[in-house]
Amino acid sequence: MPSRKRKSRLSKLHNKRLRQLVSVLQTQWVRVRARYMRRRCGRYIGVTGSCGKTTTTFLAGELLKSEGSTYAVVRNNLARGVIRFLAHLDHRVDFMIQEISGDTPGNIAGIASIVRPDVAVVTAVGHDHFSNFRDVIVKGDGEVPVSDRYLAAIAAEKASLVSGLKPRGIACLNGDDPRVRAMADLAPGRVVLFGVGDGVELRAVNVAAVWPRRLTFDLIVNETVFNVQTRFVGTVALHSVLAALAVIHAVGGDLARAIDSLATLEPFDQRMSVHYGIDRHTYLADTRKAPHWQVEKLLDDLPSIQAKPLVFVLGEISDTRNDKSSLYRKLLRRASGLADHVVGFGPAASNARKVAAQGFRNVVAIDTHEQAAEYLASLTPSVVLLKSNKTAKLARIMTLAALPKPVDSNRQRIVRL
Repeated sequence: MPSRKRKSRLSKLHNKRLRQLVSVLQTQWVRVRARYMRRRCGRYIGVTGSCGKTTTTFLAGELLKSEGSTYAVVRNNLARGVIRFLAHLDHRVDFMIQEISGDTPGNIAGIASIVRPDVAVVTAVGHDHFSNFRDVIVKGDGEVPVSDRYLAAIAAEKASLVSGLKPRGIACLNGDDPRVRAMADLAPGRVVLFGVGDGVELRAVNVAAVWPRRLTFDLIVNETVFNVQTRFVGTVALHSVLAALAVIHAVGGDLARAIDSLATLEPFDQRMSVHYGIDRHTYLADTRKAPHWQVEKLLDDLPSIQAKPLVFVLGEISDTRNDKSSLYRKLLRRASGLADHVVGFGPAASNARKVAAQGFRNVVAIDTHEQAAEYLASLTPSVVLLKSNKTAKLARIMTLAALPKPVDSNRQRIVRL
């Protein structure tokens, strides 16, 4: 006879296996139901890319509302969430636009095999989540830099959305990114390129974004010129705006009406969103993601913004292949020449102290949110650009500064599960 202890172990093992079986069956049921509920979507639009997914999805979702019933889903972008949302769709919609993450190899292909998108949008290829691709990069090729091998693996993951399109599906691709543009060869149907360079169907020219004015440009489509006014600061969101307009163009929507609507849409919360504080500072909050390569792009954009005086607050960065401390210092030194005041906050504070000791007098180190709010209170009214990933909670600085609600916050406009 088995002992009581052995019976207990067997019972626990049985329960564990039973739970695993139930979990597998539930997952399979959700996938089957998602395939069935896909029939309720008139057109399914998938949006992926290393940056700009959320803004593109939000903008396209808002602009498509004039064309028919629309669901736009952001942040809930991993396979489990995407498929579960579709499985629980409770009524028919003309357009469903979904942000899709390619953070791990095979994620997008698995989603595309179930949702079979009508339109695939790819915004950019960068080093986000690069560490998840270590096992799939081409090894042993000394002539190809490691960085390029990572980007090739990440691009292949994003391209799965294009190759997973339905027959005659439409691919909307960033024509200024060579790795994205190359995905046109995988499209089963029409390709709509957008960008600022030559050979694109939607081309932005005369781009301007000098503070306090917002991003404006002329859009050329089939020799027709539209003047586009937006509420975005700087040019970082330019390709997201173009991607959203490319979606409207691809589905045969009214582009002129969409451009009129675009002029009223504020940036998505904490993605270069604008907030006015009672401390007389104007805050630009970009505090959701901060891969090293995106921080570099933001610094590239500061001369075009020309905000004066400008305070740049750097929190925690991510996706750094090499020594993180040296990258912090390089970013802080570079920011020193572009902003009037530079703050290394939290994880960046120790490196800010080293940079300040090297003679960069406008660089300061601050460890806590309270100290940051106190420091900002001592400055004359400025434009304060907060850049970090969400771990550092830099937006709390604005709360401590007793901010009112964000301008025209669109936090509740997007469907989330």
